[in-house]
Amino acid sequence: MRSFVFFILFALCAVNAALAKSAPEWVSSFPKETSEYKFYVGRGSAKDETDAFDAATRNAYEQALKMNFGVAMQMNAETYQTETEARLTERFVEESALVRFNDFEQIDQFSEEKDGKITVWVLYRFSKDAIKAEKKRLAEIPKQAKKELSVVGSSRDSAKGTLEIETKPVDGADVYIDGERFGQTPLRLIGALKTGRHDLRLEHPLYDAVEETVIIVPGKTVKVSKTLKRAFADIDINTRPEQAEVRLNGRRIGLTPVKTKIPAGEKIKLSLRHPETEETVHYLSADKNDSKSFLFDLIIKPASLSIYSFPDGATAYVDGEKIGTTPVRDFQVDAGLVSVAVEKDGFEYERRSLNLKGGEKKSETFSLTPVKQNELVSFKPAAPKTDGHRDFEEILPRAKAVRLRRNASADDAVAALLRWNYPLSFLRVSLSRTNKINEKTYRYYIRLSFDEKAYKRNFVTRASEILSQFAEEQEEDTLSETCKYNAKIKNISCTPDKAAGHDNIFIKAGKTDIGFMFDTAPYKIFKVFTRSDWKERRIANASSYKVRLRFFDKNGQEAYMEDIPFRIRRFTLEKNRNILFLPVLYTEAGDGNGSQELLLATDLDFETPPEETVGKITVKILTD
Repeated sequence: MRSFVFFILFALCAVNAALAKSAPEWVSSFPKETSEYKFYVGRGSAKDETDAFDAATRNAYEQALKMNFGVAMQMNAETYQTETEARLTERFVEESALVRFNDFEQIDQFSEEKDGKITVWVLYRFSKDAIKAEKKRLAEIPKQAKKELSVVGSSRDSAKGTLEIETKPVDGADVYIDGERFGQTPLRLIGALKTGRHDLRLEHPLYDAVEETVIIVPGKTVKVSKTLKRAFADIDINTRPEQAEVRLNGRRIGLTPVKTKIPAGEKIKLSLRHPETEETVHYLSADKNDSKSFLFDLIIKPASLSIYSFPDGATAYVDGEKIGTTPVRDFQVDAGLVSVAVEKDGFEYERRSLNLKGGEKKSETFSLTPVKQNELVSFKPAAPKTDGHRDFEEILPRAKAVRLRRNASADDAVAALLRWNYPLSFLRVSLSRTNKINEKTYRYYIRLSFDEKAYKRNFVTRASEILSQFAEEQEEDTLSETCKYNAKIKNISCTPDKAAGHDNIFIKAGKTDIGFMFDTAPYKIFKVFTRSDWKERRIANASSYKVRLRFFDKNGQEAYMEDIPFRIRRFTLEKNRNILFLPVLYTEAGDGNGSQELLLATDLDFETPPEETVGKITVKILTD
């Protein structure tokens, strides 16, 4: 039993030891200097963690001072407070040459509580280049002699009383007595003041004002020596995005938004760091008692995106731009909302939206699914009493959308619309059969067309929403069109006359009004200025498809199959940088000007009437 108790106690001690926060290596083993930096570990203990931290910081500064500039030097150690701290850490008194600690930077800290005290260790690094530059600056400062005593009055008037005034750590403070300026410290006033009380005020641009009452006594010399306290300015630092780390001359102050103080009249190095942005450096200065607010827009780092697929060899797209074939590794992309897509012949197209952070390394893997073609038409035909047209059921493809990333430009928006295969969301198909051509031959017609309501809903509305964000001007107007009848493919095709202006995007918004002397159609017009020459970018304006017609017998066995090709043009580019969005159907041979309706025919031979032998007919639209 006793052994078991000892075992439990031993286990608890082991657990506590494992849970205890272990000190970093630099606490016990002083870091070695590198080719760029020297390192200093400051240590401080106190009952309050803030006091312990201040003591550790002071200790690190003192080490750097002694090791690099000698014990005779005093340091101009900038220490700051935020509004949430209880007090301002005093600066060291400036009595001789002042050492500037540029690029003296805290990079880590560790604290430990023991026996009611808190011990803090801070790790600083000091740039060797900064040390060298500061030594050079100090060597060039001439030994400044103490400023000569200024004397007002004559020794013959000493019986009236004398006032001597000096200031530390600097001379040159303006002396005001009863509101009147008498000169700068050090200053001796002989017989210049009446006997009795006087209000003394000392002013210096870098130090707080000092006020005191002095009493002038006849025949006596009154000496006033004042140590000036350094003046500060209040600053408010804000960033976009927020939560950036703020360092002033290397010392960490906190995360934005932050309010702090800086010494008046000095040039202070401000470093801003954020995990999603590039580090930026700025230099700030402010006058005594100033209150300033700063807002910095940080530069977002690009994200790194890797795209994989199973199987590989798929074409990868980011925001509609082709970037290569999978695997794609470490592709640089702007942070924010991005669209990632892959496509491969024989597999379904896949797209995902990712919200990437600046500097993020992201891997996205697609497991591709073999294509299952949608059946656009599927029916069991009834036996017609007489030959003639018979239209069949239409089942349409699923509508697809286009999305833009959050910070998309006008060029991004237009490129996305040019690549958008929007006609598939309102394509209609129907099948019919005519009279016999001869004893065995039957003619089947496949009619392709665009549904006007779906066109407006699925394309015109969405495209208008996108272009409205970037358009300098926009309007709705009717444009003249030229319409022709094509007897070969039995349709009327209408195309707009040459559009006026430049950098305009035209979207056909309704049916053509076909008249006897002229034809017109409603259009939406957007003036969008872009940097891209869309002709040079060679974005394909048309895609090839095929209609697959399949006949099955009453036992479900395929009896016949035929593929009939056709094309869809999505847009037209004009020489004056105008873009026309008008979906047009073509035969594969490119007959005529194309139209919004296309009739494809095929002649099939049957030994017996098809209504007696055919159990099912399917029609599919396939990508060529």
